[in-house]
Amino acid sequence: MFLVAVIALGFFLRKQAKRGILFATMGLLPVVVYGVIAQLHGWPFLPTSVLLKAGLSPPTDYHSLAGDLWHHGLANLWEGRHLAALMILALLLDRMAKSGAGLAWDTKRVMTGIFVGVGILHLGLARVGWFYRYEAYLVALGIVVVACRFSTLTEILGVPAASHPGAKAQLVKIGAALLLMISLFFSLIRGTTALANIPQATANLYEQQYQMAAFIRRSYQHSTIALNDIGAVNFFADIHCLDLWGLGTPAVARLRMQRIYRREDISRLAAHSGARIAIVYDSWFEKLGGLPAEWTRVGQWRILNNVVNGSDTVSIYAIDPREVGPLTARLAEFSSELPSDVVPSGLYLQFQPSGN
Repeated sequence: MFLVAVIALGFFLRKQAKRGILFATMGLLPVVVYGVIAQLHGWPFLPTSVLLKAGLSPPTDYHSLAGDLWHHGLANLWEGRHLAALMILALLLDRMAKSGAGLAWDTKRVMTGIFVGVGILHLGLARVGWFYRYEAYLVALGIVVVACRFSTLTEILGVPAASHPGAKAQLVKIGAALLLMISLFFSLIRGTTALANIPQATANLYEQQYQMAAFIRRSYQHSTIALNDIGAVNFFADIHCLDLWGLGTPAVARLRMQRIYRREDISRLAAHSGARIAIVYDSWFEKLGGLPAEWTRVGQWRILNNVVNGSDTVSIYAIDPREVGPLTARLAEFSSELPSDVVPSGLYLQFQPSGN
């Protein structure tokens, strides 16, 4: 939507309103089709992942929304400093480039405008971070835009584009390339950190998310399960999912967007759904007053050196008191299959099978 909006605005600035309207209409048509279908099925017009992860107040609360946008933008500027640095570099290179009649709308300048415009919208309204995935499209676009300005640097340093290659010209081009790399410092740090973290992140997902899914698939297939991190379990197991964080359950999403989601709502929704157990991060619910007191925490799994998961510790609860016994036995049976780096704790470790 950001990309469509910026390009459509460019057409309007060029006084090509018909093209702008046509581009905006065709670009937003898939979003509108999705939104209509979603609303017919009881969901918000925009995806809940977009609405909830933006973390903004309801649009009717203008005062809070304005404050959210301000604080959100400032936080994103720091978290997304690699992106901000790319935008500043692109603008500086554009400013240094030769300009004149007929060059105001040349390809490189238009690319720069699109990148910076989308970047401003993203930093103000969306998210950055969380293992680099939200702004990856913009980082790629920014690197392409900056790289296309390589000739601008060589011209500034005294090597016209039409000159014949020579030793001095090659040295200047190497210097310009090094200057670009230095200017991309934050992106280089981001990239090397991501590469360094990938092996550990993969291990984290296997040790926690995959183990959750394997346990549910073995012991609670086709049951209703309450979760707050739903991806792996829903991919590997066939369940009815109550998403306590709202991405997969519209009733929770509405309460969270209205900022009235509390422990009592969790208890009510779990009872109404018929959920038998919950596998959640306790820390995510502290600001809501915690999880329902009537739930029984039967066990916990803690992973080491967490770099990607929402928490290093996942808790397993029996929602229905009658489920405490079966859940304890099933966790005890499954526990022997946990990876050696997972640290288990809780009531189920005291379980003794009948006959022993």
